[in-house]
Amino acid sequence: MEYKVIGWTNFSDRRFPAVSDEERFRIRPAIIKEIREHGYRFCGDEHEERDGCVPVLNSGEKYCIPSWREWGAIMAQAWQIDNTDGSAYFTFYMSSKYRDDHSNPPLSYPTPGVDTSAIVDKATLTYPDRGTEEVYGTHVKNLTDEYHRVIEFIRKNNLPTYTPAKDGVSVRAVFDGIIRSNRLADPQKPLPRASRTPMISIIGDSVSTLLGYSPDDTVFYNAERKHETGVWDLGDTWWGRVAEELSAEILVNNSVSGSTVTRCPGCETEAFSASDTRTSGLHVADMTPDIIFILMGLNDWGRGVPVTPPDGKEGDLSVFSVAYSQMLEKLRRNSPAAEIFCLTLPVAKRECGEPFPYEYSGVHIEKYCAAIMAAAEKYSCNVVDLYRTAEPYDSTDGFHPDRDGMMKIADAVLNVM
Repeated sequence: MEYKVIGWTNFSDRRFPAVSDEERFRIRPAIIKEIREHGYRFCGDEHEERDGCVPVLNSGEKYCIPSWREWGAIMAQAWQIDNTDGSAYFTFYMSSKYRDDHSNPPLSYPTPGVDTSAIVDKATLTYPDRGTEEVYGTHVKNLTDEYHRVIEFIRKNNLPTYTPAKDGVSVRAVFDGIIRSNRLADPQKPLPRASRTPMISIIGDSVSTLLGYSPDDTVFYNAERKHETGVWDLGDTWWGRVAEELSAEILVNNSVSGSTVTRCPGCETEAFSASDTRTSGLHVADMTPDIIFILMGLNDWGRGVPVTPPDGKEGDLSVFSVAYSQMLEKLRRNSPAAEIFCLTLPVAKRECGEPFPYEYSGVHIEKYCAAIMAAAEKYSCNVVDLYRTAEPYDSTDGFHPDRDGMMKIADAVLNVM
């Protein structure tokens, strides 16, 4: 029996687990067949936010995608919107943009509801015939072919695979990286760095998270906060904007909400950024970053952790200056060819009109910024001094930037680069 759609639900329905990244492309023909047979037309934002726009398969899994663009690509495939530059998805990216083009047919939606009696043992299911995908955009078909080649390569060489829920890296990043480094053509002969797209990795806290790019349970900028913050997609984040301007790709976003540089009481053991786990988690297989951005320290400041060590505690990772230096030392060891940019702590506007709390928990924010700059100089890293050069950014809660705030941070980074 082939995979098929047995109903439609919403993005947050916890009754059904999500289809894995590895299987999404292989199951896609079943989704496209259902869309064509019933004439459904709806966009990426509706797939994520409207009830009844997430298909459920007879494996008992839901096909939910945290990227409006990817859902737009599925609709573009279903309705045979073809082009060669990869932007066919944009027709179905956002419903308001779809409606702005009066030549588009009306949007139409499935009726919410799932026939759970049609769920069968997944082991008995076979993948749909890929022939149903033959009539769609040239760019997307080529991308799908590359995907299957990369998955085969990963399995043959026993390389690890990554998913957003596990490691903060999408499978797209895995195969983009392998393709661009020519690992498919010759595993022993990667292309020179200068001849391929620069790869960026980020190590940060909640300010640098985004649904689909950071582990799901550590994300501040999730679906619920999109309307509130205006941070809808990659280009609305500070790091996504920088990547776009540099014509670079995101390799790994290792950002965890609430995390600190230091090991401190109340934090998960390996969540602090000076840990071996965080500092060794910025690569994918053998793909290492060309550029590393670090925006960490706001939570240390918020907790009032000590900036300098007392006598006799020079190696204490609960001290900010010690932990920040240890983090850079480990990053230098793990990614020796990477150019590292250390961002000092930014200042947010307060909606209530109150002044920014520079000594939020008893230690002035300038002391943390000075420690960042000193560590960066010691390990020959670049400094983006957000504290002194960036305008106070707009925020929704006095700390987390909205989209305009993100752009101010991005501009400060780009001015240095």
